[in-house]
Amino acid sequence: MKRMSNVVRVACFGILMSLAISSSAQEPAKNIAESWLLTIKAGQTAEFEAAFTAHAGVRANHGDPRVWRALTPMMGEYGTRYLIRTCCFAWADQDEYQAWEAGNPEVLQDWLNHVQPHIQTINHNFSELDFKHSHWPNTPSDLKFVGVNSWEITPAQESDFRAARTELSQVLLNNGFATADRNWTWSETVGGSRRVSLAVPYASYAAMNRDRARLYNFLSEHMGPEGAGDLLARFAGSATHSTYQVWVLRPDLTPGN
Repeated sequence: MKRMSNVVRVACFGILMSLAISSSAQEPAKNIAESWLLTIKAGQTAEFEAAFTAHAGVRANHGDPRVWRALTPMMGEYGTRYLIRTCCFAWADQDEYQAWEAGNPEVLQDWLNHVQPHIQTINHNFSELDFKHSHWPNTPSDLKFVGVNSWEITPAQESDFRAARTELSQVLLNNGFATADRNWTWSETVGGSRRVSLAVPYASYAAMNRDRARLYNFLSEHMGPEGAGDLLARFAGSATHSTYQVWVLRPDLTPGN
């Protein structure tokens, strides 16, 4: 019982703090996101931000059809990582976007000349969003932070994780947990190791200060304490590794977006 209690607390904490899966036949067509994780060379943060902001203007002047958002991590070493992300589009839209890039070679050249010199490493990813099990009707106008919990899933765990994730999401969606100020979205990376992520938007630090027992209490009300404990234990036990990060939206780096 004590071990179960600890498992439940860990599961509640992880999900509440960050409340991807491959698209199915029912998934909306425009459910793809693209992201670039940039690691900046030591001591070149100010130079990078100035160059990147200027580059955002170059892209806008050339009619970039996508809205890019820049985010920085709230935890960890400051000024070394930047997440540049756009969402949401269909796979077919990527062909059109690459055609735009090919027709505007000055944009890439500006990046290579002014931004690239300040970057140590670049990690590029596509991810598929699972709208069926998410609740994020619109991007909040007051969005300032995004809490993201990510789980590493092995093929042997995939079936159990998906089943627990689906059951959890449906209980929340069907019984009123999802509200105008309580949103989340699931996504899964395309290619490489299977990483499932859950993102939760926040308008302020105060919004993050939520009761960690709220999810467990909600599930207990609709499933009973034993059912809630079992579901959260299955969810927590079906992942190999998990991480959590709060990303800070940086509209100053992408003026006009």
